[in-house]
Amino acid sequence: MKQILINSMYNYNKGAYANEEKNIVHEIINLFKADDDNFYIYIVSDGRIGSNHNDCVSDIVLVRNVGNKTVEVIAWVKNPIQLAKCKKNLKKEENKSNIIKEQSKYIDKMEYDNVCVTKIFRDNKYKGKKENENDVIYATFKAKQVLIPKETIFLTYKKENKNKPNTYYLENRIINRSQRIYINENKMDYNTLKELFESDKWKENEFGKINVKEYMKKRENREDHFNFLKLIHHEYYEPAFSNLFQYYFLKNEKIFEKFAKEILGVEINTNSDEFEIKREENHIDLLIRDENNIIVIENKIKSEINGVEYDDYGSIVQSQLEKYYNYALGKDLKGKEQKSIDINNSHFKDPHRKPHFYIFTPNYKHLKTENFKKAKMYKNIEYKKIYDFYKKFKDNEFADDKYFKDFLNALYKHTLPIDSDIYEEMLDRFILKVKKYQKR
Repeated sequence: MKQILINSMYNYNKGAYANEEKNIVHEIINLFKADDDNFYIYIVSDGRIGSNHNDCVSDIVLVRNVGNKTVEVIAWVKNPIQLAKCKKNLKKEENKSNIIKEQSKYIDKMEYDNVCVTKIFRDNKYKGKKENENDVIYATFKAKQVLIPKETIFLTYKKENKNKPNTYYLENRIINRSQRIYINENKMDYNTLKELFESDKWKENEFGKINVKEYMKKRENREDHFNFLKLIHHEYYEPAFSNLFQYYFLKNEKIFEKFAKEILGVEINTNSDEFEIKREENHIDLLIRDENNIIVIENKIKSEINGVEYDDYGSIVQSQLEKYYNYALGKDLKGKEQKSIDINNSHFKDPHRKPHFYIFTPNYKHLKTENFKKAKMYKNIEYKKIYDFYKKFKDNEFADDKYFKDFLNALYKHTLPIDSDIYEEMLDRFILKVKKYQKR
């Protein structure tokens, strides 16, 4: 019976293999052609799949977990040929030993810029001990073609997410501890994935073969995005980013007027006596006012929508989005004037002030808002739009600001389509190891 294998890559957590010293995760090879023009595919966690799956896998989907019962599709491996095969009725270690002997037939062909894969992973450690290169499985499949999405594609097994753009709903749970699942051809999910494969959403893998000289040249010219938030491990700390937004919005109010007009679509008058940008008023991340507008901004990096309550039927009836909406209008959830409002603040006395609502999110974030009341009033603004807007001023209006580069660099991480620190780090380690053994 044919099967589609969904395999999770770059599982990065505190105790992960990738986080042990300077290890290079074995699945880094999956997106690159070896020198013999084949893609060699390593299936986590140790390169083996069960004997009941031998020669059944028709396609492989390489994915990354993005939370909320959703994965992002990294690549599609077409027509994979299985290399590492377990045999029935053999113990785990016996099977591993047999596969390691079998891989001697192809392992010499697994070279990347003239360096054999055994050397690339030679210095990896597991639980503090150096791995024996003669006791490692290096590839599970090989293939002639690995395609990547033209734009971000998600797979989800959460019904509430299935109507999101570029999202395919599967009935099977696709996230588990083994980091892989198999979809049999007699299942609806198999047909769903086949429809995805037959769509026009794919393009040739642009990574190609490893070229150390070319990579090192690009690496030398690569902009360093190190910043103080990374130094203090606050790269995902939402209050820090909200503070930075407030600071730079106020730092140059005329530029903020342009930002409000171009990115938010609001004409703000910063010369108004009523112009202000407040932090955490009624727990709102950023509350901005002038005589004609009130702007509510909720900043979300890792967190989801808070303050959720349910009715007797399990439907969501309230969240922070509705709470902030009503606060901006000077009302509580029952439509009455809030007891906690600042009666001296003019916006509560001016019914003509127009409200605007936004959620700032990283480009890789898959935020679910559909079921929340008033969610439709909020427009999503991705970090890349903020980054691209402010980057234009780094050599002019903010040239003398010694913290502005850190601000941009902190934003940059969240402008990427995937939360990709581990991939970039692993690729760097991979190339440097190839370079190291080219000299020998």
